[in-house]
Order: sequence, then structure tokens, then C-alpha cells
Amino acid sequence: MSMYYILQQDIFIQAIMVKIGDRIREAREFKKLHQKQLAQKLKVAQNTVSQWETGINLPPADMIIKLAHALDCDPNYLLGFGE
Repeated sequence: MSMYYILQQDIFIQAIMVKIGDRIREAREFKKLHQKQLAQKLKVAQNTVSQWETGINLPPADMIIKLAHALDCDPNYLLGFGE
């Protein structure tokens, strides 16, 4: 595997992480929730929500449904599909 391929793959993954984080932040702000309030609903640390929103970490797959429920949105929206 070439270094170029690995670099491209890493850039693609980072772009996905940022897109998901942006969607979480947009949905949270639309609901007029602070990170701390969302974190409490999900029973996670505020820092965890911050890391998701900034693209440092991705929420686990099982958390996408919980996020969608807490934010009253479609899980597909959070994953970057649709508007």
C-alpha cells in the first residue's frame, strides 16, 4: 500500500468525522441545547460531545440512534446523508 493511498484514506476519514461533528453541532444548536445539556441526556461527559463536534472522535455506532433521538432528527442526517 502506498503512502499516498494511506494519506488519502486518512484525509477521507477526517472529512467524515468533521461532517458528522458539524451535523451534531447544527442539530444541537437548532434544539437550543448546550453541550452540557446534550451530554446529560446521553449520559456522557461534556468533553465527549465536544470531541464529537470538533471531529476529534466519532460517536460509537450505538450512540448515533441515541443522538438522533435526543436531537429529534434522523440518524441519516447525523451521518451526513440528506439535508
